[in-house]
Amino acid sequence: MKHILSRTEFCYWLDNNFVWSPFFKITNLCNYCCAHCCERSGPNEAPTFIPIADVRAITEDFKYTKNKMPIAIVSGGEPMMVYNHAPHYMSQIMKTLTRAGFTVELKTNAGWTMTDKAPIIFGDLEQFFVKNPTAYFSYHLSLDRFHPQSKQTTIEFLRWFYQNNKLSRRANVHIFYDAPEFLTDTFVQLADKYEILLDMDKKPTNEFAKIGANLFRGKEKYIVIEPYHGIDNRGRARDNGIATKQNSIMKSFAKPGDVHAITFDNFGNSYFDCASDRVKTPYRNARGKIKPIEQIKRELFNLLYDKYVAEEMAK
Repeated sequence: MKHILSRTEFCYWLDNNFVWSPFFKITNLCNYCCAHCCERSGPNEAPTFIPIADVRAITEDFKYTKNKMPIAIVSGGEPMMVYNHAPHYMSQIMKTLTRAGFTVELKTNAGWTMTDKAPIIFGDLEQFFVKNPTAYFSYHLSLDRFHPQSKQTTIEFLRWFYQNNKLSRRANVHIFYDAPEFLTDTFVQLADKYEILLDMDKKPTNEFAKIGANLFRGKEKYIVIEPYHGIDNRGRARDNGIATKQNSIMKSFAKPGDVHAITFDNFGNSYFDCASDRVKTPYRNARGKIKPIEQIKRELFNLLYDKYVAEEMAK
């Protein structure tokens, strides 16, 4: 008979074998309505956003969290949709996270690069580095079949990244792709004009690199290339039956030492991003106060344990 962990064993295993980072899904608004979206985001969602005060309180508490990774992720929906409703919000988020000592990872589909908002957003991103020259910042772009014009928007973002000499060495672009031809076509178009060296065998030279540090020749700027790891069986991807990953609880936490995100969304929920379809808990208590991070973790561990037992008993 297979051994099923006790609640104490399970919670101890999670608490002591993994590293945690904060993930802010600031909105469900998005300029696209992609078939693979795990959040069911889209242009018709309500324009609601996580309050800046909540982000500040969460990150301040997160600094004292056990086994933390000082990297904060900002995503959506499409986070840059906030510029249609609160133009100064993104700058405040970036400043809040940086002042709390976090490296910032901004996930964006870059669709805004083809709109009239591009000069404003690019200007804000530039000014962030002018004011915070020692900050680490990673831009995560999607180069795939799901996002319309993804090759064009990626190229436009990289053009700005290459030409802007006010960005520090601490900034990089992290590109996720789902098909090799997307990667090849895009970089062939860029190679002659911007002399991009695509070297997948090069040893990583910064903390973000996973497959290779891909360098603009003559510029101390890096592009990190990484294939998609599959489509989660959540949200619209589940509705459309196109998920490629359907992990159990134990498979979701398969490798001790991995970094997992504790996610906070604009609906007031918190959850582990790798298991958001399984368990959630409000990040505020009954009195409206933000719960301590360690309390949120314990609540999620216990909820996840019940799912784990149900999965194991069903085998």
